[in-house]
Amino acid sequence: GGGGGGGGGGMGEVRKGEFASGTVMVAQPLGPAALLTLAVLFTLALLISLFAPRLWRKGCRRTWRWFARTSADGPCYRCLYPEPPPPGMVPSCAEGGVLGVLPGIVGCIQATEIIKLALGEGSSLVGRLLIFNALEMKFREVKLRRDPKCPICGDNPTISELIDYNEFCGIPDQPAEPEENPDEVDVQEMKRALDHPDLGISVVDVREQDEFEIAKVEGTTLVPLSQIEQRFTELDPNQTIYLHCKAGVRSLKALGYLREQGFKYLKSVKGGITAWSEEIDPNVPKY
Repeated sequence: GGGGGGGGGGMGEVRKGEFASGTVMVAQPLGPAALLTLAVLFTLALLISLFAPRLWRKGCRRTWRWFARTSADGPCYRCLYPEPPPPGMVPSCAEGGVLGVLPGIVGCIQATEIIKLALGEGSSLVGRLLIFNALEMKFREVKLRRDPKCPICGDNPTISELIDYNEFCGIPDQPAEPEENPDEVDVQEMKRALDHPDLGISVVDVREQDEFEIAKVEGTTLVPLSQIEQRFTELDPNQTIYLHCKAGVRSLKALGYLREQGFKYLKSVKGGITAWSEEIDPNVPKY
């Protein structure tokens, strides 16, 4: 819509349709090109539903690893990672963050592979691991062979149906009403510690430097979890320490490590800086 240009811009000149109150109004019947486009989109959606289970994607923050398995000779994702990492070692998407455009970029590559597989044309990613680094805007490729001992695609597979991946990855089921954790305090208690230095409570931020630059709470000390094994001697084992991160996961992990080193007076801030932004200071950015 929006009148003016090209001699009038009246309703009768609308060729592709316009939106009004959620309804599509088409001034002319759809031409052959438009019908062909709709047919292609419908076919692509059908192909995705058929072939998508054979295409494997794995993303983490800024890098995606992707390959396809479409034949008995091709590897699967379990060939690459037979066992999951220890619980808590790898942050979730909510905890670590995801660069939003990455799934879209890789999704376009996936759709291209599906079309090639359906047409039987081109060279697929079977046996090839494609790694995309968005920060460097680089692609690289690693050849991957099928593991004969793989429990899914090996010579003697033992897994033939979906399993409980929460249990497989060591993620405990969340109770309907979470129990209070004696090792946790809320952000109100963290604020009290910062407002009253005479309490002798140190508040330590265990997020990474780049996260600290995005959002921080004044009065906290940064000791990233990735450096805590090298820097824990900077902390006083006889002082009460509140640990906080983005959501309260990494701070609990830091608490466990410090406790093994002899620290006795430790608490993890439940909800981390996200809860601080929601309950204490909305000016602290959420990311």
